[in-house]
Amino acid sequence: MSKDFFLDYKEKLSIPLYKYYSNLTYAKDAIKNHRIHFEAPDDYNDIFDSSTYICDEDLENQTYSTEFLLEVFQYGFTSDEKSDYQKLIFPVFIDIEDIKIIDVLDTILYFFPEKKKEDLISIFRGITGQNSIIKSSFYKISCFSENNDSLLMWAYYADSHKGVCLGFDIASDQILSKNCHKVRYSKHFDAGDLSYTYFTKSEQWQHEQEWRIITRNSEYINTNCIKAVYLGYKLDKKEVNEFIELARTHGLDLYYVYPSKNEYKLEFFKLLVHGNYFTQCEIISGENDEV
Repeated sequence: MSKDFFLDYKEKLSIPLYKYYSNLTYAKDAIKNHRIHFEAPDDYNDIFDSSTYICDEDLENQTYSTEFLLEVFQYGFTSDEKSDYQKLIFPVFIDIEDIKIIDVLDTILYFFPEKKKEDLISIFRGITGQNSIIKSSFYKISCFSENNDSLLMWAYYADSHKGVCLGFDIASDQILSKNCHKVRYSKHFDAGDLSYTYFTKSEQWQHEQEWRIITRNSEYINTNCIKAVYLGYKLDKKEVNEFIELARTHGLDLYYVYPSKNEYKLEFFKLLVHGNYFTQCEIISGENDEV
């Protein structure tokens, strides 16, 4: 299993972590089947998250249709030059269907040494939209937070309080604790290596206090470390009843989450302890509660 994970950091995880869910199907599945899902970062709300920039060297080794590349690089020639370009370059590749960019560039520069490779690459980037960062979907991600009481995260990731949050004792799971790593936050964006691409975000997201597990192939990972369920303030009543029953069946703590009357924060009302109804009413301040 460990070969499937991208390992980099060595932080020791000793605190509970939380996962927000807008998709209630995933949350129910996590409880019923004791597993955590992974997803590609394509639709993440942070445009820099899991994004990278293809350097010229990597770009040059990409393979495309020969016809497409010859058409694209024509834009690097003036109207007067295009006739010579077609006469000299097109015949070289007449029987080749697909080719690397570098092979076309080297041929162009052989016949037209006054041209600059960087200019031709810029033309290619502009036409194909590779002039900026792109999402890297080579790995799938599962995200957690140190916080279960973040107003912003309940809004972003729990469907504006219509979702739920699950509490995990990650440290009790050997595989998860080994492979769950803390996200770093920085002012500077550097897409040069995978550890940076997947484990570093803008400091503007620092309030999320995020931890991540990433995998190359798996859709899910099994775990028995789910300990608590937090029900959003606007969660549908039918869903409330279903999550209560799930928590009872699987021996989990369960909390109602609701806004404080006196402060801009969330408070928790504990309903179940290890799947049993709590014997006394207890309101917990909106601070991280040990799972």
